[in-house]
Amino acid sequence: MRNIINGISIKKTLSFLLVLMLISGIGTIPAIAAENEETEYRIGESLCNRCESEICECTGEDSAIATYEIAAAWNPTMPLPPRKLTVSELNAWIAQYDQAGISAVELEILRLTNIEREKAGVHPLGIHPDLFRAARFKSQEMMNLGYFDHYSPVYGGPTPLSQLFTGAAYGVGENIVWGYPSLTAAKAVQLWMDSPGHRANILNPSYQSIGIGFVGSYSTGSYAGQMFSLYPPPYEGEVTRFVERLYIEVLGRTYDEGGLHFWSNQLKSGRATGASVAHGFFFSPEFKNRPNIDNDRYLSIIYLTLMDRAPDAGGSAYWGDRLRAGLPREDVFAGFVHSPEFTKLCGSYGIVRGDYTPPRGGMARVFATRLYRTTLQREPDLGGLNFWHNALANGSRTGASAASGFIFSPEMNNRNLKNEEFIEILYNALMGRNSDAGGKSFWVNQLRNGSTRYSVFAGFVYSSEFEQICRDHGIIRGAA
Repeated sequence: MRNIINGISIKKTLSFLLVLMLISGIGTIPAIAAENEETEYRIGESLCNRCESEICECTGEDSAIATYEIAAAWNPTMPLPPRKLTVSELNAWIAQYDQAGISAVELEILRLTNIEREKAGVHPLGIHPDLFRAARFKSQEMMNLGYFDHYSPVYGGPTPLSQLFTGAAYGVGENIVWGYPSLTAAKAVQLWMDSPGHRANILNPSYQSIGIGFVGSYSTGSYAGQMFSLYPPPYEGEVTRFVERLYIEVLGRTYDEGGLHFWSNQLKSGRATGASVAHGFFFSPEFKNRPNIDNDRYLSIIYLTLMDRAPDAGGSAYWGDRLRAGLPREDVFAGFVHSPEFTKLCGSYGIVRGDYTPPRGGMARVFATRLYRTTLQREPDLGGLNFWHNALANGSRTGASAASGFIFSPEMNNRNLKNEEFIEILYNALMGRNSDAGGKSFWVNQLRNGSTRYSVFAGFVYSSEFEQICRDHGIIRGAA
């Protein structure tokens, strides 16, 4: 099926495509419809005549989500009514938005948009947090009220709606999109780039910043939009200060101009997040080579950098215990990145928090470290620890087989343990705790009555407590 939009021939696999063209002073002109049996999209392109602003060029079209589908969309719990929100209601909506933050879908649309601008030799668009809120609000309102238009039946054109969040009386450009049952970010940007009006918005060198909103549900489909501004992001200087802090707190030195410029631009354009840039500093060779960065010092730095405060006693003890148990620093970093405090910190600097997933099997390393310390009474050698960590993480060894390898190793057998000592080690190694009096007495009596140490070991392996231990450490329990 071939569809022609504004005289340009493009291929679509759509069950229904509606193009709206709103041209200043002319109004709404319905354009082309085409049919197929697959996904339905509606895209609108326009120069909006309803914004009451001389500088506004609103182009509306479809937008979508990376390889995420509806499940990745923000489906808010606070629906928008067909009336203006009160101040308290609007503040509640903003609080809900800020808790969720910019989604991976929206960030992917931004990334793809800036790639198109880069290919055209145009500077990247910066993140405008207030316009991100406005674009999300507009997309949600379209979903809740069941309309698809640049003109909100409640707030009017994109400019007055955006002023709810920006507080500034300047016009915005807009692209909008609806798709059912789902959309992708790549599809959204492709639709926009295939349409001359929307392409003009995306590649407009006068635009300096952008907001993106995406919402959806299985019943309504997906709504998304872009809002463009002629003004730079309001937090542009704050972004640079965020990077400056990383140089000072993490690397212990002042910034170099090239590095500061690179990381700041990555954050402003949405190519990087607060999480990804912070990770780049914390796990750089320069930080790893800093002298005297033991676990306590590492925690002090990560608290100061990612939470902007000194460690509290409880938190420091919690993370310190896990580091001493062998939890990799990558896993600790992930815990801080996903904290409400780091989310709030990123918002204060006008950047996207982002996410970080540590390498798989961090807790498997904790399990292996405990086996070394409880059965062999020594710290693990790096080669051995890496072997058991990887084997447990990839499932080639189970918790039971790893524990058996330690408990019945020549190194442990050479300790010539008494029955009471052997049982205590089973509790420490397999349960991660000291024995209780009743349990220890029971198992010692089993040994005295002729049970083998291996059969007692099997009793521990098949306990519900050890099964839960393995589940908590992300490993397979296995069989004795």
